[in-house]
Amino acid sequence: MPPHDGKPSSVLGDADDVDLSNNKALRHARLPQYFASDDFRNRFMEAAHFDDSEIARAMPPSTGGFLTVEQSEINNDLLGFFVDRKSDMEAEFVSELSEKIGQAKTRLFCDTIAREWSDGLSKRLKGNVLALKRSVKNYLETIIRGLTIDRIVTLSDIGPGDAMLTTQELACLLTLNDRMMHVLIDDWIERRPGASSISRSDIFYRRGIVLQELFEHEVEYFERDFISSYTLAMSVADKFSQNVKKDRAGIPAILSADCDYFLGRILFFSGFIPGMDPRQLEIGMIPADRPDKLVYQGIHAGVAEYLVGDHPITGAEEH
Repeated sequence: MPPHDGKPSSVLGDADDVDLSNNKALRHARLPQYFASDDFRNRFMEAAHFDDSEIARAMPPSTGGFLTVEQSEINNDLLGFFVDRKSDMEAEFVSELSEKIGQAKTRLFCDTIAREWSDGLSKRLKGNVLALKRSVKNYLETIIRGLTIDRIVTLSDIGPGDAMLTTQELACLLTLNDRMMHVLIDDWIERRPGASSISRSDIFYRRGIVLQELFEHEVEYFERDFISSYTLAMSVADKFSQNVKKDRAGIPAILSADCDYFLGRILFFSGFIPGMDPRQLEIGMIPADRPDKLVYQGIHAGVAEYLVGDHPITGAEEH
């Protein structure tokens, strides 16, 4: 975190003499997706000592490469819990999925995510990844009611071809991921300092993206593709949102929703997939079966923040 040159703030002093609504750090800290993060709280305390100071964000390395969770977040929010348990989680996932869809398809699915999906955009548009997307499309077409597929995913036309998994096999995969992630998140919360004050509604998955223009406030939202990458790690979303190519313009943005919002949508978690680096804490999501509301929370520390779905507290400013 860079040193501050500004004068000390009175935010931590006499509140009667301060208009807290004008404090950038405090406005950022009011966003519910950061309530449960001790790492974010430490960054806030550093920024709150100075007038007009922003809360520091994690930045992608200038040299590029694989974007991973910051060590401070691993330490302060105990995200090492997920990294350290990878071998056990892999074994459980592979064993249970093999019982449901067979060893051959389990191996094919895991290899596709670890070797093709993770390899970058070029392999996500063809081969086994495309066959997996067709599986997702077929599944969604069986559960949407009164909608066509282009109403829940932007890139809905992926052409004809074979699907990797049947609709029933994909449903088994989604159910297994739901169950394992539910137990995993609960176990992680129990090990956190102050666990009694953290609930599942405080745990958010987030997606760092680059926009060409801002989404409007409370606009109808649906996913761009049949598989979208989210993360448990605040710092990973920070890095992806600001990973703008040097020769392109863009607006850094992060989309967030609480973990239970994604029930029935988890296609994979990097901690479950053999051969996949767990340090991105990546969660692959399929689209929801309906469009939802996107709440604009403002630009904080250079990044546009959004909540997907309904939340009792949004931290959004008046529009």
